[in-house]
Amino acid sequence: MTVPLRDRHDTSSSRDQASRELHPGFFRVVIIAWLWLIVAFWSVFAGDPQSAWMVTISTAFFGMYFGLSAILIGLQRDREPVHKGFLTYLKGRMDIFTGPVSGRGALVQVAIIPIALALAGTGMAVVLALVRGS
Repeated sequence: MTVPLRDRHDTSSSRDQASRELHPGFFRVVIIAWLWLIVAFWSVFAGDPQSAWMVTISTAFFGMYFGLSAILIGLQRDREPVHKGFLTYLKGRMDIFTGPVSGRGALVQVAIIPIALALAGTGMAVVLALVRGS
């Protein structure tokens, strides 16, 4: 006699249903991190014409990537808007492919790379500014 196993993704018995949609605040955090990186690069490389040209190209790629993403998200008709506040959302649970995670865990998974790159880019910009100033 076999006993059926419950699906580990079945959250119907849980007290509060785990969300499957990212809160818009996640996208704001990611965009702010990328803008921070671009501003750091512009602050250091704007003086040299060749470097400024490369940062201009990077800024154009940034605009195309996030602009196209915003357009595609706007065209998605079956998207359920998240009506919770950002901090409330972070305290809740989110259902991902591998199972439910906390809202904060989901934010870390989404934003760790853009924030790490923004910090690294800022560090490189500060070091380069100090080297140029010497």
